[in-house]
Amino acid sequence: MAYSRGFKIDPYYQEMMEPIEKDNPSKIDYLEFSWSGDVDNLKEFGKPKYEMSDYVHITGKINNNKERYGFALSSLNEIKDATFKLDNTIEFKTIDFGEIWDENRKPVTKIFFKGIKAFVFENIIGTFINEITFYGYKEHKTKFIEELDKSREESKLGGGTFHQVMQLKWSKESLIRWQNKKDSKNKTLKIEKLEKEIRFLEMEIEKLKIEYKDSNHNWDA
Repeated sequence: MAYSRGFKIDPYYQEMMEPIEKDNPSKIDYLEFSWSGDVDNLKEFGKPKYEMSDYVHITGKINNNKERYGFALSSLNEIKDATFKLDNTIEFKTIDFGEIWDENRKPVTKIFFKGIKAFVFENIIGTFINEITFYGYKEHKTKFIEELDKSREESKLGGGTFHQVMQLKWSKESLIRWQNKKDSKNKTLKIEKLEKEIRFLEMEIEKLKIEYKDSNHNWDA
C-alpha cells in the first residue's frame, strides 16, 4: 500500500487484461529495471556538502533501440506482453548544467564511483506498483493528460515552450520564498541568481512570442 499510495490493485489488473487493438500493437518489448544513484549537493553556495541515495528506476524499451520510454501514463494492456530485464550496475554522479543564461555553458559530469548492486524482490514489485499507480487510476491518468495538453497549448499561445513557461513560474515562486527569508549571504546570492534566471527566461519567451506570431512555427515538431 505504501508503494501504491493506497490505490487498489484490481483496477490495474483489469486494465492490463483489456485486449490490444490489432492496428495498434504494443511497441514496448521489455521493461528494464535499473539502479539510479543520486548525489545531491545540499549547499548551493560555498564548500559542497554531498548526500547520496539510490533507487530503482523502470523504463520501457524496444529491442535494438537505445531509447527509454516511461509508461506511467500508458494503458497497461500495451505492456502486458513485455518481458523483464535487470541492469544491476549503479553509478553515483552529478551533472552540472551551468547557468541557463550562460551561452557557453556545457554539462560537466563528475562520477564519484561505480559498482554492482543486487536487486531484491521488494525492489521489483515495489517499483512496478509505484510506476503504474503514479498518476492514479485510468480516469485520473486521462484527466492528467488532458490538463497537460491544455497547459502546453496555453504556453504556446502565450509564447515560449511549456518547459520554459513552467521554469519561469517556479523561479518566480522561489524568488518570493527567498525574499521572505532572514537576511544572509546565501539569501543575497540566491536572489541575485533567481533574478538573472527570471530576466533570461522572460527575454527568451518574448523572443518566441515574436517568432510564433510572425511565422508558421511548428511547435509540435
